[in-house]
Amino acid sequence: MRRAKSRRTSKLLFYITATLIFIILILAFSEFTTKPSSTDRTEFLTSYLTISRTETVISTVTHTVTKIVTETITKTELYEKTVGEVIDVCFSATEDCLSKLIYWINRANRSIHVMIYSFTEEKISEALVRARNKGVSVEVVFEKDQVNQYSEYDKLRESNVKVYLDGNRYTMHHKVMIIDSYIVVTGSYNWSYSAEHRNDENFVIIKSERIGALFEKEFERIKKIAS
Repeated sequence: MRRAKSRRTSKLLFYITATLIFIILILAFSEFTTKPSSTDRTEFLTSYLTISRTETVISTVTHTVTKIVTETITKTELYEKTVGEVIDVCFSATEDCLSKLIYWINRANRSIHVMIYSFTEEKISEALVRARNKGVSVEVVFEKDQVNQYSEYDKLRESNVKVYLDGNRYTMHHKVMIIDSYIVVTGSYNWSYSAEHRNDENFVIIKSERIGALFEKEFERIKKIAS
């Protein structure tokens, strides 16, 4: 990150210098071409190239360009601000994403909150039940249109895990798990056999209290309208 900022700063300094020279040349050429005779033009060049005149132009242009660049840097850094640590990234076509999910479920100490579109993977369901049995608060919101004979909804409910059917009349398409309010697993990966063995899917695991709080807020919103 520091090297990237250093390179970005060097580029901006280069652009400032180049822009400064370009503007000075444009101003000089503009005034030079308005002189009616060669004598006037010679006198103009002599006066224009004096130190005081050059310093005035450079000072004015530098102030303007620096202001623009400073505003640009501020806006850029605002959007590039780091809000958490990416612990892991998983691609189902080349990695065992299922085992990674179960690993993090097993590490939960306080809570596991899930918003999931398709959930048919029995091994994940078993891991959630184990977590619940050791005292972890486990809650899962399902996309209601995906709850069928293959879904883990009924199995979890029968194991006293709190389960909900989403209240969105269209589609709840989240694939999110929030662990202890600061570990977030999110991506395209559904909790299904197809996601693990057939499809090209992914998820990232982020460690961040700030990101966790945002996803917890979304979870509470969805749970509030669920049944």
